[in-house]
Parts: sequence; structure tokens; C-alpha cells
Amino acid sequence: LLAAANPNYVRFDLYQPLSKQIDMPPVLLSRFDLIFTMIDKPEKEADRNLAKHIINAHALGEIIKNGESAEGEDFKEFKADIELNLLRKYISMGKRINPKLTEAARKKFEEFYIGLRSLYDGDNTVPVTARQLEALIRLGEARARTRLSTKVTQEDAERVINLVNYCLKTVYAVSY
Repeated sequence: LLAAANPNYVRFDLYQPLSKQIDMPPVLLSRFDLIFTMIDKPEKEADRNLAKHIINAHALGEIIKNGESAEGEDFKEFKADIELNLLRKYISMGKRINPKLTEAARKKFEEFYIGLRSLYDGDNTVPVTARQLEALIRLGEARARTRLSTKVTQEDAERVINLVNYCLKTVYAVSY
């Protein structure tokens, strides 16, 4: 599930946790495995590049709709780095893999989860439930699949924990 939310006061305050800036109960926020903020800062060169990309994407769509050939410098950025057929095969192979947790990954996830739970002090609104442990496992399995591996390794667990910690720091201003 992918969702988007806008801050209460139109722009994000970089000095306040995200959880205080969006009108969403902590219970609902806890349903998301990962939460990232995207801050839109006006930057002339980046804005120019984005505008060119959107205009060229629109033009390419019109060309394709009319059955014309899309050649030229404006459209080279839309050429895929990976052949579509190869990408489909890679995704198909990944879907067939059912990675198992190694003992080292189990230990890492367990330690992290227990550490997160210990952060709760009664006033803290960070909802850490068994659902977060399940999210760690799902994310570890997903990372193993991207490597086409049948094992979730300690490195997979560490990467997932770093990612979850980043999200917790961004959303709730806490980390373990």
C-alpha cells in the first residue's frame, strides 16, 4: 500500500516530527512498514530538469499515441537501462523465492524489536507492536528476494533495521 499525506500547515516543519504534522492517529501510522517524507524545496536547476522531463514525457505519450517513432535527444532519457523482458524475468524469479531467516537475522530482528519496545515510557506515542516485528521480517525477505537469495542474512537484517530506524527518526523523532 502506498499512501500520501500533506502536512497540516501546508509545508513540513523540519524541526518537528512528522507524526505531529499530519492529522493521522498513531494507530493508523503504525500500519505502514516504512514512511518517508518528501520535501519540495524550490531549486531552479532541479525545477528546470523536472519541467523538461514532464514536458518530454507528455510529448512522448502523444507521439506513441499517434503511432509515430520517438527518436532524438529529448527522448533518450526514457530508454530503459534494463530490457523489459529481462526485468520481467528477474521479478518473476524473485516472486518464486521464499527466503528463510538465518539465525543471525532472527537475532538482529529480535534485539531491535525488544529495544524498540523498551523505548516506550507511558507518555511516548510511538506505537511498537508485534506488527512492527512482522514488518521487519517482510522487509528482510523482500531484500533477500532482490538478491534472488533463499536466505535472509544478517546483512539483510542490518540494512532493514537501518531503514526502519531512519523512518522512525523522521516520523517520531526516535531511533534505537
